[in-house]
Amino acid sequence: MLEAECARVDTVLRDALDRPGPEVLAHGTAVLSAYGHLVMGWLWLDIALTAARTSGDPAVTDGKIWACRYFFDHEMPLIAGWLAPLAAGSSVTADAPRHAL
Repeated sequence: MLEAECARVDTVLRDALDRPGPEVLAHGTAVLSAYGHLVMGWLWLDIALTAARTSGDPAVTDGKIWACRYFFDHEMPLIAGWLAPLAAGSSVTADAPRHAL
């Protein structure tokens, strides 16, 4: 899943950067949220793998592994939603008149 999300972010951003105009900037908050979750996915994976390799309190180890699983099941899918408007070419945030914002 992590590799697929990395590929999604890469593809969407490369496609968006090939388009004219400041479209990526108009979706800046969503792009940063997607990148943040991607980084957190890597961190949770590292934490879970490290916990599985070390000997320690089994409850703590299980907690770290289950927290990683939760993040991947419930949080990583948010990346697709954040990137969907950018991938679709939505310009609503860039085109909205100032007074509407």
